[in-house]
Amino acid sequence: MIPLTANPINMLKLQAIRLILAVMGVGGALMMVLHGMNPQTPPISQVIPPLTAIVCAGLLVYLSRYPQSSQRIIHILLAWSLTIIVLPEYYFLLTAILDPRQRLIDILPPLAPGIFLLTSYTIVFLNPYAFLHVTLSLWAIMAGPIVFYLLWHPQELATPRGLDLMVALLPAMGMNIGLISLYSRLQDTIRQFDHERFSLKEASERDALTGIYNRQAGEQILQGFMGQMDQTVGLILCDIDHFKQVNDRHGHLGGRSRDSIDSEMLANSFA
Repeated sequence: MIPLTANPINMLKLQAIRLILAVMGVGGALMMVLHGMNPQTPPISQVIPPLTAIVCAGLLVYLSRYPQSSQRIIHILLAWSLTIIVLPEYYFLLTAILDPRQRLIDILPPLAPGIFLLTSYTIVFLNPYAFLHVTLSLWAIMAGPIVFYLLWHPQELATPRGLDLMVALLPAMGMNIGLISLYSRLQDTIRQFDHERFSLKEASERDALTGIYNRQAGEQILQGFMGQMDQTVGLILCDIDHFKQVNDRHGHLGGRSRDSIDSEMLANSFA
């Protein structure tokens, strides 16, 4: 059985996960230092950066010990990324709603790049059948409240920061989701081509009656073994006795049936 990490796509995903965790961890540590230098930093901005650094460091250690758990790490990473974006957003949104003296455009940190990055993660890490729905859900959770707030407060919407947020969260985000949708369809097409290519390859290499490898495929397998000079290879040759008598007594249909039974028995014996 081929290890999960031997797959080139899985290896690429592992490298991407390590890179993202390392960048997020370093970013969390840097933000912790910068926020520590500002005595007026809100409490939530003092808590999230060190937690992010700790979580990313822990996930890196866990991934190095259990690389086969990459899919679980992906889900945890996406969940944590959503948490560190949504919690500050909702915190400052509630602050602006409950305190009329506070304007959201003045206290909201730059979350739009994080929203774009998080939705882009879904292209790399999630199943193509799922990431479009996940992206739409992420947009509704993260961008929806800010959009409704700005529409409810047109005086803030009319400011440069308000217009910038609205453009980033509506048309720009819509284009991003549209590209993700096109990418999803492209992945489906590529998957269908791969399935058809695999089916044609199987049909060209296996005997239609018995399902075992034909002579052409057998010769290719033998050539592959012969190229591995550092390994010991054994070859078993066998013959079916009195097969002509089976054909003569039971006809070609009986012979083909016996041929199929013998092939299945041999395949199961050496599986």
